[in-house]
Amino acid sequence: MAVAVFLVAAIAALVLIWLSDKSGRQETRARVSNIAGERARNLQRSIERDLSAAYALANLVRQGKGTVANFDEVAGEMLAFYPGVSELALAPGGIIRDVVPKAGKETALRLDLPQEPAQKPEALPARNSGKLTLAGPLDLVTGGRGLVGRLPVYLDAAPGKPLSGATRWS
Repeated sequence: MAVAVFLVAAIAALVLIWLSDKSGRQETRARVSNIAGERARNLQRSIERDLSAAYALANLVRQGKGTVANFDEVAGEMLAFYPGVSELALAPGGIIRDVVPKAGKETALRLDLPQEPAQKPEALPARNSGKLTLAGPLDLVTGGRGLVGRLPVYLDAAPGKPLSGATRWS
């Protein structure tokens, strides 16, 4: 009889330990999932905020009919409001003509994005869609790796309108 009571008590103890361990693992998974979800949302918000710089720059390009007066000064001031953005560039016709900051970015100037093998797979869909795109991480010609946001500006198409018939890409 004592052996039977011992076996029942041992089995009950094992079941309780197993259930307690299972519950602890579920709580840990839920906590880790919540933390991961929160960090993913924060990252998404940060990327969206940084990409909004492209819309501001696109409006300046559109207002200037393809150019931005004092681009170096304007872009430098814009960078202060977008701490996650390391550079802003203008690429009329898909060729980078201006970049801020210039220091260390000289190799990016005159880069033909639709023809550059590392950039082409991402640059052409952005150009063809007319929408803001995010590419990367990419090996950057200026060194390192990074994400690249691209927003084509078609000067002969109204903002938000289809790009059919648009011929000039800035």
